[in-house]
Amino acid sequence: MRRFKNILTYVNLSLDEHPALERGVRLARHNNANLTAMTVIEEYPAQAHALLRSIHLEDALETIERENREQLERIVQPIRDAGLAVETVVAHGSTFIEVIRAALQRQHDLVIKTVSSEGVLHRTFFGSIDMHLLRKCPTPLWLIKPGEPEAFRQILVPLDPNMEDAVKHDLGIDLLTLATSLVEMDSAELMIVHAWRAYEEGKLKKYMESKQFEEYLHKWGQEASKRVWNFVSSFGREFKPTSIHLVQGEPGEVIPKFAKDHNVDLLVTGTLGRLGQHGMFIGDTAERILGRLECSVLAVKPAGFVSPVR
Repeated sequence: MRRFKNILTYVNLSLDEHPALERGVRLARHNNANLTAMTVIEEYPAQAHALLRSIHLEDALETIERENREQLERIVQPIRDAGLAVETVVAHGSTFIEVIRAALQRQHDLVIKTVSSEGVLHRTFFGSIDMHLLRKCPTPLWLIKPGEPEAFRQILVPLDPNMEDAVKHDLGIDLLTLATSLVEMDSAELMIVHAWRAYEEGKLKKYMESKQFEEYLHKWGQEASKRVWNFVSSFGREFKPTSIHLVQGEPGEVIPKFAKDHNVDLLVTGTLGRLGQHGMFIGDTAERILGRLECSVLAVKPAGFVSPVR
């Protein structure tokens, strides 16, 4: 992981353990990188100020801020004692907005955060802050699942092997570069998966004989396999045949299932989407994949992405 040199870790002070900070420390040491630990004090609602003023407890808010700063300093002090410099930042406002602003203003090249835990009634593994960051954070975003081992064991890259589209091609190469570097750092196993569907297979099945339809799918699968191997060959590194997987179906459904079935603990994925008013936004396929995942994720935006947060 030589590319990251200015790392920002978000520290949730309500947690007892901080796997995102631990990964940030490990990565900073490995890369000889700068490390910043950040927490955000949520903006106080106006009624809180009014109520505290009415009972002459305005100093309570200042006390809360001081305690948060002191707690963050206590968390990072053992890291400093072990010889790694760590800068601390305390911001006020909405968590995802302040994290993105810090990443932009301080020119961080990676943001690391522990996955939010927002209760079993939520339909997705990632909390609302996580999803906001996945959609809007311009830098690579690493969301760490609590309770993960120090080193990842199974790393998965969903690949769209497009040689003609420069943005997709460059993003795919970027993902493989990150994933192979992580595999070396953690002594992990790398898997590459491509989800494919034959053109209009649902409709064409009605007008084809069974054998004819099977041949159609077989040939489409062969072409998909050829595209994947052509792409990974252009990466300039040999991959074991057993590390390349083709699965038939909608990516938003089959990739999360593949990850679960193969005990993947880190997905390295792009969030290529559509062009909008403020640049490129996360796409529907990425949303569906991320909405069904239950593992850590390292999400990378394509070149040209512009965050709506300023």
